[in-house]
Amino acid sequence: MPRSKKEQENQKEEKSITKEKEKQTTKKEKAERQQKKIETSTEKKQEQPKDLMVKENSLNEMQLQKIETEIKKQTTISEQKQKKINAKVFQNIFIAIILVLYFIFINLGSLNLKAETFLKDLQVFSIITMGITIIVFEKAYKKDSGELALHGIEALALSITTLMTIYIGMVYPSKFRAIINVISMLFAIYYVAKSIVIDYKMMSKALKQTSDIHKIAKN
Repeated sequence: MPRSKKEQENQKEEKSITKEKEKQTTKKEKAERQQKKIETSTEKKQEQPKDLMVKENSLNEMQLQKIETEIKKQTTISEQKQKKINAKVFQNIFIAIILVLYFIFINLGSLNLKAETFLKDLQVFSIITMGITIIVFEKAYKKDSGELALHGIEALALSITTLMTIYIGMVYPSKFRAIINVISMLFAIYYVAKSIVIDYKMMSKALKQTSDIHKIAKN
């Protein structure tokens, strides 16, 4: 039996409706896919700055650690150099103690010995100190050492002071002990001040050398 026109039209309409539905579904799927792509891209974009922030923080921490280690290197001195500095400082403090004891011994001699014997002892001490001065100056000249030359000048000052004590003992016997105490204090102050200056100069020189070495190593 041939189909009626109505049935044919209905079938055509149904086909067109199904096609339209299929088109709509495909459009929806495409739109959903695009939406998903946009969402994933935005998520990635949001994650990227977080990663960058983490990387920047880690880099900053590393840089800070490097700076801290560099500061420690440039503000610390090797044990060998520190021992040299300590040796120089203790040497001068030891000399100061010896000189103070020397003048105390002179004071005790003025109390316990007769004037004649005491003055003879001072003359012997002055000769001994003068001999030490000559020996130190000779060594300084042979070795061309500024440090030994300075020790020679200090020994010369001590020998002159010892000669002066003979004059003080003869002219001012009542004030002798007070003057000797003042002289011993002046020598002690000088050597303590010298120790501080030596410590400061050697420390600054050693720190400068270490910083220069680190700069050369970096370059």
